[in-house]
Amino acid sequence: MIESNAIEISEKRVVVIELGVYKKDEEWYVILSAVY
Repeated sequence: MIESNAIEISEKRVVVIELGVYKKDEEWYVILSAVY
């Protein structure tokens, strides 16, 4: 799942950093913190 979404995550990573945390993608933020 992470591999197939690797490209999408990479884009979200930048957005998450700039806007802080998406409530909508709050779970993604936790995953990004663990992965990166």
